[in-house]
Amino acid sequence: MISAFGVAAMVLGAGLAGAPGTQPAGPDDGRIVPVSAAQETAGSREALTGLLALVPDTAAARAGLPILAYADLEATVRAGYAEAAPGTGLASLSAEDAMLALARLSAGPQRYLQYFGVMAEEMPGAIGVGVGDVQRGLEFGAQPSWGMVLGLAPDADREAAVAGALAARDFAARDIAGVTVWHRGEDGSMDLADRALADPFGGDLGMASRLFLADGRLAGSPVWPLAEAMAAAAGGTVPTLADDPAIATAVHAATDPGLDGELLQFILLDGTDAMPVPDELLRILEDNIVDPDFGIRLRPEGPLPPYAVAALADRFAGDRDEALVVLVYPDAVSAGQAAAVLADRLTAYAMISAPPAWLDRLMELDAVIAPRVLTDAETGLAAAIVRINYRAVFPTQEARDDGTQPIGGSLFRFLVGALWRGELTPLMVFE
Repeated sequence: MISAFGVAAMVLGAGLAGAPGTQPAGPDDGRIVPVSAAQETAGSREALTGLLALVPDTAAARAGLPILAYADLEATVRAGYAEAAPGTGLASLSAEDAMLALARLSAGPQRYLQYFGVMAEEMPGAIGVGVGDVQRGLEFGAQPSWGMVLGLAPDADREAAVAGALAARDFAARDIAGVTVWHRGEDGSMDLADRALADPFGGDLGMASRLFLADGRLAGSPVWPLAEAMAAAAGGTVPTLADDPAIATAVHAATDPGLDGELLQFILLDGTDAMPVPDELLRILEDNIVDPDFGIRLRPEGPLPPYAVAALADRFAGDRDEALVVLVYPDAVSAGQAAAVLADRLTAYAMISAPPAWLDRLMELDAVIAPRVLTDAETGLAAAIVRINYRAVFPTQEARDDGTQPIGGSLFRFLVGALWRGELTPLMVFE
């Protein structure tokens, strides 16, 4: 899953060439269609938990790094056009204008985002729904056992369209616990001669596929064990990741109603993945050295207590963006200690590969870093939260002096990039 993040960013970025200064336009006559009341779940806790409820709590579902990655496409588009055209929704935009806003995303259903331009034209024929129907999505797991859930706009019954499109591609149908699962191919198989770039469920490689609809969600996997578990989750007969208290606490922290604005992106990490210090970094950091060129201490300050899960979140609140770092603990005392240490670490964060890069970005965007603790009455656990609040930029603003287009969520994107490079030292637990 890691490599897909970079691929999607490049594909979306390429689709934006020549787009500076474009304004949202409807696909036919340029009218902006108002966002319906049914779309108001965008950016909410309900939007995330509705998809998470289809992720079964199995070893295969937890095997990815990250465990899962989520993006709210509707909320991201609304954030991107908040300055130029408030209230603009995904269904009202041309593919080019939608891609301008969606370039912000560094998390979420990357197999869907990777070929967004192609899907805008061809996805209805491939799987029976179009890009205007898909409002949010998440991916989880790891090759070859991965899954994806797409949340659809709740304004139509799409079963006949999905069944017809898949039947035309020689999918068969099977009933699993009352859920119709459309399928083709043997587990692990690929047929490059039968690729369908507009099918985000592995169609770009001609993968085997098992797809089903459940209460406005289109979900699937290329392997039967995970697809069957997902179908069982849809029927409420197996535990899901939404039922795990630590994961639920992380979700509650990232979607706390006490926060400003809307949730756009969310990445969930297991503590055993995020806490260890890579050997190559340990050799550099164990002597607590100061970078000789910039005078910045490389090793993070303070002892960070071990945690169960971690999350990174990207939120938007009008003229401000906010990146959240969330660590889940068994009690508020531990969470309070961790929040203070984590805030100090992020205030002085120096990446090994570019020590001043983070501090320069904080200054450029007028960032404010503040610790917070959430005691979750529902789960009995607590979350250490660090809020990194900073000035928002919008893709509809003029291009920078170097010709690049402004993209929001830059500090969230910085943290995600550091994570993939193994340099997100503020989350690491040092002996």
